[in-house]
Amino acid sequence: MKIDFAATIFYTIVAICVTIAIALVCYERFVLFDKRRNNVEELYMNGYFSIGTVSRVTADVVTDVQIQGAIYYRFKTSTGIIYDNFLGSGIAKHISKTTYKLFKNRLPDIKSGDKFLVLYDEDKTYPQNSILLLDHPIESELDFERYKTEIEKNRQNKNWRGYE
Repeated sequence: MKIDFAATIFYTIVAICVTIAIALVCYERFVLFDKRRNNVEELYMNGYFSIGTVSRVTADVVTDVQIQGAIYYRFKTSTGIIYDNFLGSGIAKHISKTTYKLFKNRLPDIKSGDKFLVLYDEDKTYPQNSILLLDHPIESELDFERYKTEIEKNRQNKNWRGYE
């Protein structure tokens, strides 16, 4: 019986590559998804408050099934430093179903200059660690104070509303 070593090596390499690809997908789906959800909970329970102003919106594909785009926003920290960040469709999808649904439904209507509550982590080495809360639009300073009071009350009760 003749063994084709080249074919054996080729199929072995293909099997290894497929195994690595499956492992990466599983890691992204289960481990990173949990980290992103935990990050949102951490920001909700301990994050600083700011107002994020939308600077740019991109919407490449918007359908009932799929959306590709991003909301770019700017916010100021309590120390006066201004940061730019974005909420992209991929990030929104992995944060929660609620966030992705809000992102998908509101993206076509969001414009530069719109304002939303931002929770951010000023203590980390990556201060852009923030989340734009699309369900907390800011029309006036009263909205900001109301959301802040609501979240601080939830924090005292250790009640993270969570996202499904």
